[in-house]
Amino acid sequence: MGLKIVHLADTHLGFSAYRKITKDGLNQREVDVYDAFRKAVDKILEIKPDLIIHAGDLFDSVRPNNRAIKFALNQLLRISKNNIPMIVIAGNHETPKLSETGHIFSIFEHIENVYPVYNEYRRIYLDLKGKKVSIFCVPQFKNKDEFNDALNSLKMDFSKKGDEDYRILTAHVGTVGLYEFRMNELNEQLIPVGILKSDFDYIALGHFHRFVKIFDNAFYSGSTERFSFTEANEKKGFVEVILEDEKPLVNFIPLETRDMIDFDAIDCTNKNSSEIIKSIREVVEKKDIKDRIVRINLKNVSSHIYRTLDFNELKQILNGALHFDIKTDILEEEIFNNYKNAHIDVLSKEFSRFLENYSLSGNVDKKKLLKMGLKYIEQVEGAKVE
Repeated sequence: MGLKIVHLADTHLGFSAYRKITKDGLNQREVDVYDAFRKAVDKILEIKPDLIIHAGDLFDSVRPNNRAIKFALNQLLRISKNNIPMIVIAGNHETPKLSETGHIFSIFEHIENVYPVYNEYRRIYLDLKGKKVSIFCVPQFKNKDEFNDALNSLKMDFSKKGDEDYRILTAHVGTVGLYEFRMNELNEQLIPVGILKSDFDYIALGHFHRFVKIFDNAFYSGSTERFSFTEANEKKGFVEVILEDEKPLVNFIPLETRDMIDFDAIDCTNKNSSEIIKSIREVVEKKDIKDRIVRINLKNVSSHIYRTLDFNELKQILNGALHFDIKTDILEEEIFNNYKNAHIDVLSKEFSRFLENYSLSGNVDKKKLLKMGLKYIEQVEGAKVE
């Protein structure tokens, strides 16, 4: 059997979101992210690869909290004790902009079998199963000039003929060209897709959160957890790679993670608040939302109708979800009309117009409410209101 490699990336340890807290007082999403990485390490130790490559963003921030640091150390020590070499390159989330800040990866320097790569381009030589392997490592850099210098070093290094059996590239980058895979983050590094056509035996990419094949030898492993609703329908996991023949054999290994449900948009044209609530209830009842992260999408909803939605009833409908969001697209004609001749009329007329379009629950008398409101406006303005 050929050389067996595990390729993963974008674990974002320390990430947290929403307000759901565990019984231990921890952010539930932070715990979810730890669980996903722990499951990945469990499966990796079952697979027993010859090499592990983590292609960046092990942590979610430059200064991860103590829990994230302790958790990462424990998992890397599990790998180290099993005598599996692991290369970990820095990603944009964990790379500081200033040199004096120091890099969190320095804590891994003395862990046996772990090779942290940060702040510089490196070529690592390993002897695996009697095979000579070169791993060309391009981590995140502080600025574009350093990144370009690293790419030049990579090209020069690659052009030198060596006696390696396998040549592997790992980089934390977005790709541009015929194919574009990027996260649209301010500090992301972009590499021309043509560089990936070079004759590497395998290219392990990180940064883009979806499992993607660029070429037969170049893949993004994707992230190990979901971090936004753009990833709601994607499987999360890592990649097992076998290097033996002309092209690598690549197998995606999925992980069980918390589901996200991004419901299809509900068209709210000409619907009042009660009808919108009813539509939401109907679509939600078709799915199991228990412990899921949920988003309801409303399109063509009038802003004044949206303001009258009964959010207490919405909370009851979505009660089983770990968290829910409501995304709204306001009626295009309303937006146009609001800005076409935008002006504010006298307060009494604005109030009258607002009340006319406002849906009231119960047996509230609009005429009484209007009279009372106009009276208060008159008192404030100090003038008689017709």
